[in-house]
Amino acid sequence: MNLKTLSIAFCIVILAGCGNAQKNPSFEELSAIKNDKTTHPELNRGTNKEITTADYNNELAVKCANGIFVGKEYADYRAWRGIPFAQAPVGELRWKAPVAPENSDKVYEAYTFAKKPIQFFDNEDVSEDCLYLNVYTSGEKTDEKKPVMVWIHGGGFLHESASDELYRGEDFISNNPDVILVTIEYRLGAFGFICFEDVPGGENYKDSGVLGLLDQICALKWVKGNIEAFGGDSSNITIFGESAGSVSCTSLPLFAASKGLFNRLIGQSCCPNGTFPKESRKFVTETLLRVTGSKTMEDLVKVPSDSIYVHYVEIAGGANPFAPIRDGVNLPLTVEESVAKWKDSVKGLDVMMGYTQHEARYCLSTWMGLNEEQGEKFFANSYKLVKDITPAEIAAVSDEYIKNCPEEKEWERIERMFTIVDFAMPAGVYANSYCADGNVYLYMLALPSQTDLAGSFHSCDVEYVFNHKDRLAAYGRDDELTHQRCDEVQRLWVNFAKTGVPSLDGKEFKKYEPQDKSVIVIDRENGIYNVDHLIDKDVEALKPLLPYSHQYLMESFALNMEKAQ
Repeated sequence: MNLKTLSIAFCIVILAGCGNAQKNPSFEELSAIKNDKTTHPELNRGTNKEITTADYNNELAVKCANGIFVGKEYADYRAWRGIPFAQAPVGELRWKAPVAPENSDKVYEAYTFAKKPIQFFDNEDVSEDCLYLNVYTSGEKTDEKKPVMVWIHGGGFLHESASDELYRGEDFISNNPDVILVTIEYRLGAFGFICFEDVPGGENYKDSGVLGLLDQICALKWVKGNIEAFGGDSSNITIFGESAGSVSCTSLPLFAASKGLFNRLIGQSCCPNGTFPKESRKFVTETLLRVTGSKTMEDLVKVPSDSIYVHYVEIAGGANPFAPIRDGVNLPLTVEESVAKWKDSVKGLDVMMGYTQHEARYCLSTWMGLNEEQGEKFFANSYKLVKDITPAEIAAVSDEYIKNCPEEKEWERIERMFTIVDFAMPAGVYANSYCADGNVYLYMLALPSQTDLAGSFHSCDVEYVFNHKDRLAAYGRDDELTHQRCDEVQRLWVNFAKTGVPSLDGKEFKKYEPQDKSVIVIDRENGIYNVDHLIDKDVEALKPLLPYSHQYLMESFALNMEKAQ
């Protein structure tokens, strides 16, 4: 399994599934139906044009600061696709902080999705000109302003797009006409997260390590200033995201420029620990210079984007080389410093964050072709690598924890350790830092997707949050209880966005407070309920591993994947 195949596999774990083809339609069949360009030509990605005649639907024409945008109406929702929230980050603006679009009174189509950001191993419908967003609302008219939910997609800061089928908002808004959904794009990979401090001229590109996050802030400024024209409440904005999107949501409060742009955040499966120290990413910049024949920033700015794309494998040097860089200016230098700063940065915000029960089992999904025996070998290899690249005293902490885990099989004990260290523990640490002074909720989602062996693996929660019952059907999860949990999870998220309290059918769930540290468990068989001190002991036992949680443990999965094949 070469690196290209490996990285494609990373992409597939988020976007694809595997079900019982004899009983359910395949994922490919479902995608063909939902992406039928004959029925929905606007689902193509492209460029919306200026409208120079009066031949458009005035009811769908929304006046914004940078233009009048005309959307599309469907049976139970309306959509405005491909609205620019910044100037194109090309030419002299490449690797620079986003610049707000110019004001305009011109009329534009908002019919089609914009092209995707340039990304790993996907050169179809991509562009460096990628800073656009999409707005979904119901068709019903109301005098009340609606809460706004802004989705930030995942994909390891390396791939995916707000226009991917998984993140399209049709199902979401059809089920929840009482909110407005916005999905946003941001720069990825070498265009959004790279450090130039050692490159001649790099002093003029001090934000290059966090450009994707600055793009998100720029999008939120646009939402704050324009969403009321769509019927939204600019004083009630929730950001939510999964994986890289969750790193984003939970890191944005650390930026002073984000103040006042949102009231609530939901982080699904990652925290600000999912960032890199700048020293560990220098190889990426050095390789970029070498493969493009560049010596200075002046040289790099002139390199065609295609020339950067074709060298992505070599530039990456690994399966997950990009994430926001802890540069000491935009983001704190260490995880410990970010925890301390985060406590003050999120004051006044309502926070809900959590993880899935078997995060680390994504490598056991059948898309990897792994059975339990292969999975056991995979986790053993991954754990050996972790022990080889961490200090001996840290390895001893891991050994002691695994030895005392209640699971019977060794691979399950190792998998649990990875899940706790990379996902549950950071969520608990950040929640602990805020719980005495703020409104914070912690959850664990234990709803299965795909195979029983894969369990509630990393990213399976997205299907439930977006209520994609057809996709779950393709995975063999097509029963009344699955449908019920889909509706409940989505409503839990929406109710939190509306009020700052996760509730369901009038029942409010407990906050994560110092005395009981209660976690909201979302379980297939038993529903949604609180459990006190669910991860308290795990956090205490594994806290010494926190500084290593992202940089080492997740990379060990990537480096070990070839051995599993």
